[in-house]
Amino acid sequence: MSGGKSPFKVMKAFAIGSTLGVQFAASVLLGFWGGRFLDHRLGSEPWLMVAGVLLGVAAGTIGIYRVVSRLF
Repeated sequence: MSGGKSPFKVMKAFAIGSTLGVQFAASVLLGFWGGRFLDHRLGSEPWLMVAGVLLGVAAGTIGIYRVVSRLF
């Protein structure tokens, strides 16, 4: 294999990158959908959706930090 990287290392790197991406996207989407649901129920559009997205970004960032800190 060129570059001296084993297929196992490449697959591990891909798995870590996929995990980080999916975790961040899921956090943001859950915040978006939760905020949007509450906005429709309470009539406060778009403020709870915005707050949900911001909380999702914060939760995703914390989740990524935890995963990366375990690796290094």
